[in-house]
Amino acid sequence: MKKLSLYTLLLLCCMLLGACSGSGKFKVDGTVEGNRTMNLRVVYPGDDNVNSVLIAAREGKFLFEGHAPEGALVEIYDNDYRLMGCFYAKDGDELKVRLTPSNPFAISVKGNEISERWCAWNKENMSVLRGHNAAAVNAAVAKYVKAHKADLLSALLIMSCYDAALDPAGASKLMASLDKAARPNSLIAMWQGANARVNDHAVTAKVLPINYMDTRDSLRVFSVKGHRLSLLAFSSQKTGRKDSVLAPLKRLNGRVNMLDLSADEDTATWRRSYRSDSISWRSAWAAGSLCAPGIDRLGVPTVPYFIVADSTGRQLLRTPSVRRAEAFVDSILKK
Repeated sequence: MKKLSLYTLLLLCCMLLGACSGSGKFKVDGTVEGNRTMNLRVVYPGDDNVNSVLIAAREGKFLFEGHAPEGALVEIYDNDYRLMGCFYAKDGDELKVRLTPSNPFAISVKGNEISERWCAWNKENMSVLRGHNAAAVNAAVAKYVKAHKADLLSALLIMSCYDAALDPAGASKLMASLDKAARPNSLIAMWQGANARVNDHAVTAKVLPINYMDTRDSLRVFSVKGHRLSLLAFSSQKTGRKDSVLAPLKRLNGRVNMLDLSADEDTATWRRSYRSDSISWRSAWAAGSLCAPGIDRLGVPTVPYFIVADSTGRQLLRTPSVRRAEAFVDSILKK
């Protein structure tokens, strides 16, 4: 499953805002591979908000009209908020879009030159994109960007594919290297706001005691003091916790001081997942989620996300990959 990018996270956080308005439209005539009947959610920035529109695909067919006078990065999700694909659209475009549910990078788009080249880039880099190696994806994006400073596609790749959580300074540097026409503020403003959360201070900040509410509605304090290794695990049901995060956390249980912190939108969702997952370790929910006091200073950019710290609170690893976190803990404990 593709992790959520910084840009995507900010879009999802704003999904309750109103739908698009104004004159002029782009039109999407879409199909879903396998002729599936399903709900789809189309998300893209508006003039001063984020548009989130729920549409239905019936026997694999769907239609959608949106408003993006200055052009926008459009993302399509299934009903469980799994990414189905993303493309560029601007008012006046009439697009043919084909989605492959099992692979968001296999999207096909016709009717827009930028999106068509984007699909071609995806195809050329498919093995890297599906290889679950964020550093390799970053390198592929950087290679294209450095060779195409005047190309709007470069900005779109930085926004959608580049893992700024691994290299926030590198992401900003790449974006700043583009010609101004290739990075219009109307397109990248939201990405800039999200990327600003991952800064040098957050990366070097100490993991201080964190107040949280446990499953019995009691306030507790999580501390790394006295523990060789501690793991902060941030995940949610909507971003694939059960599919990809739960099993590695079970293997780490008892081997590391761990706080499994839910980024679900409410306590009801968190409690349901706690019961269904049958976990025996510390599970927590914090009002405000990633922006909760004590957590916000760590600049967690996305979920799932994992921070490993030592007994002094020094961050040893920050990663969106639970597998990488597990491997890192294993390597330390074996010493």
